[in-house]
Amino acid sequence: MSHSTARMLPLLLVFLAAACAEAQPARGLNELGIIAFSAKRYPEALEHFEKALALDPQNPSLRRNVCRVHQAMANDLTDAGQFEEALARVLLGAEADPENPEPKAQAGSYALRLGRVDEAIGLLDEALSRAPDNVEALALIGEARYQKNNLNGAREAWEKALAGRPDWPDLQGKYDKLMREAPVEAGFAQYAEGHFQISYAKALSEETRDLVFSVLEEAWESVAARLGGLTPPGTVQVVLYDGAQFAEATDTAAHVGALYDGKIRAPITDRRGRFLPRRTLSARLTHEFVHVVVVSHLGPKAPWWLNEGLADTFSREMDQSRARLLSRAAHAGALHALRDLESNQLQALEKDALAVAYAQAHAAVQRLWDAGGAEKMAAFISKLKGGAAVEAALRAVYGLDYAALGEVRL
Repeated sequence: MSHSTARMLPLLLVFLAAACAEAQPARGLNELGIIAFSAKRYPEALEHFEKALALDPQNPSLRRNVCRVHQAMANDLTDAGQFEEALARVLLGAEADPENPEPKAQAGSYALRLGRVDEAIGLLDEALSRAPDNVEALALIGEARYQKNNLNGAREAWEKALAGRPDWPDLQGKYDKLMREAPVEAGFAQYAEGHFQISYAKALSEETRDLVFSVLEEAWESVAARLGGLTPPGTVQVVLYDGAQFAEATDTAAHVGALYDGKIRAPITDRRGRFLPRRTLSARLTHEFVHVVVVSHLGPKAPWWLNEGLADTFSREMDQSRARLLSRAAHAGALHALRDLESNQLQALEKDALAVAYAQAHAAVQRLWDAGGAEKMAAFISKLKGGAAVEAALRAVYGLDYAALGEVRL
C-alpha cells in the first residue's frame, strides 16, 4: 500500500469547546490544548486535553480532542516510516473516543501497510459498523479483501467507495484491474501452508502446485539468509496461471515472466501450454519474492535500482549479454545516473533505455553484495528504513557515493 494511502486524509483542526457549564477548569485546559495543537506541540496538547478529560470524563468533545491529537501524532510517525508505532498511537486515540470510526479506519490502514491483513480487516469492519459509508474505510477494506483474494468482497467495497467519491485517487484503476482479473480467476482453487497462500487454476495439478510451493519456500529461506533474516510480516499471496491466463489477467507484454503487484503473479506454462522447467520457475519466483521482502520493509523508500538489482542478483547471474549491453551503453554515453534510478522507471523509459537501467541496477547491487554480503546489505536496508537518504546510507555502510557505485568497469 502506498504511503499516501496509509497516512489518511489531513485531520480537521476543528475542536469543540468543552460545553459543561460546571466544568470551567476543563474548558480552560481544553483551550490551552487547542492552542498547543495549532502550534503542533502535540505532547503538550495531549497533556492538556487528558487533564481536561479527567475533570469532565463524559464530555464527548474532550474525548474527540484527545483522539485527534493521537491521530496527528500517528501521522507524524508514518511520515518517518514508523508504522508500528503509528498503529499503537492511533489505537490509543480509538480507546479515548470509542464511538469515533476515524481512528479505527486509520489503524486499519497502518495494519494493512504492515502486512497484517487480518488485523486490518477487523479494524476496518469496526469502523464501517459505525460509519457504513466512510469512503476511506471502504477503499481500504476493499484493498484488504483484494489482498486476501476475496475478489467479490473487494469489488463490493470499491463500488461503494466509488459511488461516494468517484474521484478517489487511484481507486478506479484498482477497480478496473480487479474486473480484468476476476473473470480469469473465477473458480481458482485456494491452498495455504507455511508462508504462502496460493490461488491456482483448477486445471493445474496438485503435484504442480506442490512443486511451486516448495520453490517458494526455498526462496523464503534463501532470501532470508541473504538479507540478515529479513522476511515479509505476513502470509504472501501467490496467484498461478497458465500462460494464456497470465497474459489476460495482467495485460502484460510477452516478455514479462512474472510480476509482483501486492501479490506474486506467475504463469507456470508458456503461452503454448508447455510447463516451465523448475529452474525457470525458481528464478522467476525468487525474483518476485525479493520484491515482496524489499517492499514490505522499505515501501516507497525502496530505491528502484536496489529493488530490481537485488531481485536480479538473487535470481540470476550477471551474464555476458548484460555485460556487453553495459559496455555498449558506456561507449555510447547512454548510461543512466544511478541517482535517476531511485524512482520507479517502468512508466518512464523506452524499451532499450529500460534494459540498460535493469543491467545497471543488477551491476550496482552485485558490486555491493560482493563488497559486503548479507551483513552490509542488511545494514544498508536498515539505514534506508530508518529514513536515511540513499547516498548517505551508501557512504555510511559501503564508503561509496553514487558516482563510484555507478562506474562501469569495462
